[in-house]
Amino acid sequence: MRGPVPDEILGERAAALVVVADGGDLPLGEVTAHLHEQGLSKAKWPEYVFAVPDLPQTAVGKLSRAGARSLAASLADRGAA
Repeated sequence: MRGPVPDEILGERAAALVVVADGGDLPLGEVTAHLHEQGLSKAKWPEYVFAVPDLPQTAVGKLSRAGARSLAASLADRGAA
């Protein structure tokens, strides 16, 4: 899930929430290698990557984009990148 993190200068910065199975690690090198393999321009890479146990959901079980934005902003504020 990609979403913005608030930024005082630019307004927003790109962030990614990645679900990691069994509490495993999320090496940044693996993330950037995957983005490169997919042909995604470096300009579109997220500046923050957060490993989370699961993504926020709405009451009906759909992805909560607002919840994901809030979670990413909270993690960025705590310096969990």
